[in-house]
Amino acid sequence: MEARKTIATAVTLLAAGGSLLASGSAAADISDFKPLDPTLGFTVFVEGDATLTKNENEGSIAIGGDLTLPQSAQYNVGNNYASRWTATGDAKPTSLYVAGQTHIDGGSLKVLGGNYAHLLGGVAGGGTVTENGGVTHVRPVSGSGGIDVNTNQPGASIIGAVGNPVDFAGAFRALRTNADLIGQCQANLETTNANGAPTNWSEDNLNVYIRAVAGTNVLNLTWDQLRRIQTLTFREGLPSGASLVINVTDFVTGAWKAPNYSGVGFDQAKRILINFPRATSLTVTPNSASIEGTIFAPNALVSIESNSNVEGAVVVGRLGHTGGGEIHDAPFEPGISCAGPELPREPENPENPENPRNPENPENPRNPETPENPENPENPENPENPENPEQPRTPETPTTPETPTTPETPTTPLTPQTPATPQTPTTPVARRTTPRGAVRGTVRSGGRPAAAARITGTVGCVKTSARATVSGKQIRTIVFRVNGKVVKTIKAKQRVTLRVPAVSLRGGSNTLTAQVTFSSASRARAKTLSLSFSRCAAGAVKPQYTG
Repeated sequence: MEARKTIATAVTLLAAGGSLLASGSAAADISDFKPLDPTLGFTVFVEGDATLTKNENEGSIAIGGDLTLPQSAQYNVGNNYASRWTATGDAKPTSLYVAGQTHIDGGSLKVLGGNYAHLLGGVAGGGTVTENGGVTHVRPVSGSGGIDVNTNQPGASIIGAVGNPVDFAGAFRALRTNADLIGQCQANLETTNANGAPTNWSEDNLNVYIRAVAGTNVLNLTWDQLRRIQTLTFREGLPSGASLVINVTDFVTGAWKAPNYSGVGFDQAKRILINFPRATSLTVTPNSASIEGTIFAPNALVSIESNSNVEGAVVVGRLGHTGGGEIHDAPFEPGISCAGPELPREPENPENPENPRNPENPENPRNPETPENPENPENPENPENPENPEQPRTPETPTTPETPTTPETPTTPLTPQTPATPQTPTTPVARRTTPRGAVRGTVRSGGRPAAAARITGTVGCVKTSARATVSGKQIRTIVFRVNGKVVKTIKAKQRVTLRVPAVSLRGGSNTLTAQVTFSSASRARAKTLSLSFSRCAAGAVKPQYTG
């Protein structure tokens, strides 16, 4: 079995406090990986700008861009939980951190819980800071509104630089990589209806059931599936020692009505993470239910318009919190351990193969229909003199043996069976079954005897089209991807073949994966099978096997 292949950089591993394990097959595993470590423990962590209108964030917020408080803003931060980050030299932790400018456009914000505020870019248009009766007030030079820090923070420390500034650029480089990495975790949860039958994803307003177990539970959903869920029910809740990662890797932009959560609440929210690694714009609609878990969308503008709460953390590119709901401090805490995707094995000697193994004259190797010197013709029919094979391959007039040494029946000589034209020893039959450019490979997978899956297909150089066939037992769904992009989804088939035209492949190496889920009755975990191939190019073709 091949060594597992790493799929994250060392920098990311250091930032996230986890590791990748190398073991038994062509895949990368994640072990005790903590994706939110770069957030420094802030409840809300925003790379760019943020607009806060209502209602409150009971934890802390760090904003890498500008903060805007519109005319209607009445916002609280830090009222129930102490922040986990403290500026150098401060006596108390920070609940409000703004790296850019603060635009006080008539709205107000209160920093509660005895926490501090740091406005590194100051107040847009100028501002004043005064201390009065245990409260430090920040006001714009002109206009109304302001920020009140409900503790005796020294006024001189609120506006201006800090000794240990937050590195938002570095943090979000790591966070984006972490989101992508988690998004590649193989699913190990199945969804069912109330009766235990597989979920019918063609219906709307679904009550979807899952059964979590100890360790990291991974539920990979498409956006179309996520939007159809009305209630997500946890059979037996979320057991102690269990966590849940929900990946929605195909979502880019749209509005999400968050479903109800049944069987979990605030106490379990810190063990649930909802990952949108490719999202660029996500709106949580006003009629959403409370979200139990962290919203992880480091590339996205996230607008929380919901009148219900978010119980977790919010890690986003930009933020608008304008609904009537609150953000309750429960950042995702557990380390994630999961099986990574099946990956093709790297070629053993990819760098400058100086000496091709056998083709002594590789000028035209693409169509070796008449190679001059077949290496080992296995069974030429009458090779009476193989020691001197310099005779022309197809002599026009076969020469009759001059004098048979012992002609027992000279009157009726046996007619030579055309010894001058052997049956094309230059193209041995054993090689004809696997012509170059269409080498066949097999990858098998499966756990329990009742459920199994295998993939066969092209794994070398593709001239016209690549082919992959998945077959097995107890198969529920098959999702085909080429280079990470979904190209076909099949339901309840025990055998299916996919063809991919060569013109749709990219130059260099291509990877086709088939993510296979099995029936709930089999209780087998999902598997991802893969093949690797490349487009044929001019010159010699050297097939590369994967498995």
